Amino acid sequence: MTKRGSSNTEYLDQRALFFVAVAAVVVPSHGFAGVFDVYGFDARAMGLGQAVTAAVDDYSATYYNVAALTVPKQITFGIGLHVAFPQLYVDRRLPFCSDGAERCGGQFGQLYSTIPTAKSETFAGLNLGVISPLGGWFQNRVAVGFGLHLPLHNLLRAEALDPAKPQFYMYGSLPDTFALVGGVAGEPVDWLSFGIGFQVLADMAGEVDLNIDTLSGTFESTELVVDVKPKANLTAGLLVRPVEGLAVGLSWRGDLDLVFSLPVVAKLGGLADIVLDIGGTVLYTPHQITLGLSYRIPEPSLLLSADISYSMWSFAGDPSPSISVDLQGGLVEGLGVGTALDVGKDTKSIQLGLTDTWSPRVGLEWEPLHWLKLRTGYQFRPTPAPVQSGPTNYLDNHAHGVGFGASFSFFDPFEAHRTPIEVHVGNSFLLLSPRKVDKSEAHDPVGDLVHGGFIYSASLTVIHRY
Repeated sequence: MTKRGSSNTEYLDQRALFFVAVAAVVVPSHGFAGVFDVYGFDARAMGLGQAVTAAVDDYSATYYNVAALTVPKQITFGIGLHVAFPQLYVDRRLPFCSDGAERCGGQFGQLYSTIPTAKSETFAGLNLGVISPLGGWFQNRVAVGFGLHLPLHNLLRAEALDPAKPQFYMYGSLPDTFALVGGVAGEPVDWLSFGIGFQVLADMAGEVDLNIDTLSGTFESTELVVDVKPKANLTAGLLVRPVEGLAVGLSWRGDLDLVFSLPVVAKLGGLADIVLDIGGTVLYTPHQITLGLSYRIPEPSLLLSADISYSMWSFAGDPSPSISVDLQGGLVEGLGVGTALDVGKDTKSIQLGLTDTWSPRVGLEWEPLHWLKLRTGYQFRPTPAPVQSGPTNYLDNHAHGVGFGASFSFFDPFEAHRTPIEVHVGNSFLLLSPRKVDKSEAHDPVGDLVHGGFIYSASLTVIHRY
């Protein structure tokens, strides 16, 4: 996507418009881990605590295990509405006594710092997907599928925030991101399926050029170019059904992030050039390997499922914004002050110190009636982030998640469709265990704090199998 514009006669204050352009560039720039991994893809997976690597049977296979695209033997279409209500908190202590000379403790809830806390806001989004088996020569042993998350507030929004600002590393603006997944799977024999797929974000690159007439205080020309290019990584899956009722699933997803680079060049009438380079890496999702088991008991019609996921967070890069200012041109070079006035070029990247994690999940689904299914699940996500005792405040907590939901099948009384329509509802409570942070520096600008909270999510999904 590319935008261009020019103007020769706007008599605006050059400094004001310069910083307006910078602000416009910085806006599209926090939120980590995949939106599906944190909140779930559809209502059924949410209700089962996302323990579905070996138990998925709809379009969410495009994310959870691409090999399971071969499970439904008819065209399967689904659409869902997903909402989440984060209730997260950061309680701070007063770091100094009234005279500002000594360290104090024990007083929470009063904001003493000029550095505010970044908030995680309520969001809503649509999830859609389709699976299509290929007939004819393939005899329904090959299937393709696609799924996407479409946020209702912003198509693409991320944040690269000041690392000193208290912010929840895993949540932030994560849901306000368009995400696309898809793949193809084959079933060479009845008990074995394998698949390969992709997941897509986008890189953002561009440039702002400003030519300024320093004598008249006008812009001779302005130009803004922004390119958003898709960025993909691979996924793969395996599904084995060794005996009746038992399934073993294995899935892998490669890491993915969004990289943005938007330099701003202001040319001051041939006297000097100001190059403001803004960039960073946000929306990181790690390499993840998941092993899943499921077992279906005919009587009393129970499905038991369990997953264990290994997430390689130790590969995560610096999520803070990278900003540098470089003064160039004959005037500054002639005065010998070009290098002295440069800012940010020697800034060292932040080492997050994240560790790899193991996340277990279990689920239970019961079908008391042929048109009704009830389900529940549990998941535990240990935090990869160390306690933020230093100058950074990338906050994260151990998270316990409980899901529950139901499915209803409705036959069409007008016989417009030969198969029933399935309506799935799911709910999830993600509880973040409180975590205490004692700052190592006595004069830390944020100070000691405690953070935690919970996130309630709900989803409604409609599935139709043709």
